[in-house]
Amino acid sequence: MIDHGDDEAQAQVLYIAIGYGWDDVVQRVLQQGFSAEGVYLHNKARYDRPILQAIDNGHIGITKLLVEHGANIQEYQGEDTEEGALPLAIQLGNVQIAELLIDHGADVNCLSSRGETALAEAAAEGAKGSANMFRMLLDRGADPTKTPSHADENAITRALYFGALNAVQALVERGIALEMPPLPKRQNIHKHHRGLFYPKTPKKLIEEAFLGGEEMAELVLDRGLLIIDPESTEAQDGLVHAVQCRMAGVVKRLLGRGVDPKLSSTYLRPSLLVAAAYSPSTDDTINATAILDMLLAHGSDIEERSFPGMAPLYRIIVQINADAQWVFGQTEVRLLLERGADPFAEHDRWILDVTETRDGHAYSDSLFMNRRSLQNAKTWSDDSLPRRMVRFQRESLSGQGDDPFLACMRRGDKAVLKLMIDAIDRKKIPLEELKERLDRAQIEATENGNLHLLPILEDYYWAKRYPCK
Repeated sequence: MIDHGDDEAQAQVLYIAIGYGWDDVVQRVLQQGFSAEGVYLHNKARYDRPILQAIDNGHIGITKLLVEHGANIQEYQGEDTEEGALPLAIQLGNVQIAELLIDHGADVNCLSSRGETALAEAAAEGAKGSANMFRMLLDRGADPTKTPSHADENAITRALYFGALNAVQALVERGIALEMPPLPKRQNIHKHHRGLFYPKTPKKLIEEAFLGGEEMAELVLDRGLLIIDPESTEAQDGLVHAVQCRMAGVVKRLLGRGVDPKLSSTYLRPSLLVAAAYSPSTDDTINATAILDMLLAHGSDIEERSFPGMAPLYRIIVQINADAQWVFGQTEVRLLLERGADPFAEHDRWILDVTETRDGHAYSDSLFMNRRSLQNAKTWSDDSLPRRMVRFQRESLSGQGDDPFLACMRRGDKAVLKLMIDAIDRKKIPLEELKERLDRAQIEATENGNLHLLPILEDYYWAKRYPCK
């Protein structure tokens, strides 16, 4: 027999009954006056409060009993390890329990421990298949435009950003405009923030939708939800993002709406063709080929010079990452050579240094991705500092000191060299000029310790010098 004044013992009995899913025991002890809010101090469950334990275990019957006996189901109260009852049910995708809580008075617009509205939580989980939850909350009166006072996120931005196609379609079906929320009145710096503080800028529909993935970007474009001004900075940045993320369908739509691939972006300093050629996997190669051809068909120049004065082929051959490893392989070189890139295009000579920095992003990150990560103060930590990035240094100013073919000699990749030789062969240059260029290439390879390339150069020269009849 448990003493009615022994709160710890009562909480332990309730904790055990919930853990095993014993509805009858829970009902009996609650009827005897045990508190539905009793916390067992030695519990090993994820949550302390009984109502959260029941929801976490998916026990709808026990959840109903606890609610009927006074368990607190209102929004998150600020406990370090707890969550609001309705947000937890939403995060777990349990529509039945969420409906039960709303039926018993849970605020459908409550905030979670993450500072999200209930509907925004459902949108964030929407990519995982909880479209029914999102629709149910809308039907129960959840406001998709409600934005917490401290934030610039709501259910609309979350649905777009997390690629929740069904959630966005549900909003459109109900005539809800996909309008971006205003900025919070105060922008506080996180207490653990390191480095520069980047104030938030107003969210834009194109950015949220494109970060939601190719299908989301195509949805807002095809449904007329996103009106594109082809000359706007947003459109240019959107094209950059689509190219870098290899979203061929989105690139096609943007080019078809008049976005000019020759205009410079506010962020991307390498050529769009360089970004398009990047193919880290076989599937990417298919999209890279399609995107390259689309860009060229819409006016991109295969020899366009972009920061820091490099044609795409030269940039691809010399580019290294922050670990001093080659970024591009023979696939990207082949794609550009097949489309007419000149292996002898004259360049200043450049070298690349890896430097330490407190602010570096991968060259393949789009402005959309960088802007999002820069605003997140929690991404800074002592372990991540300092970071490394690649810096270009010019060795010659003559404009005649280098070309992609000579850069290939410094790189020392046989497969890339063979691709270059095939392209040179297609140029059908005079033998005397060819010999001069091959001699320079031999010197470059020797000075850089790439002696394994010399037999390839020699075999090619003699094959041209004494062709088989």
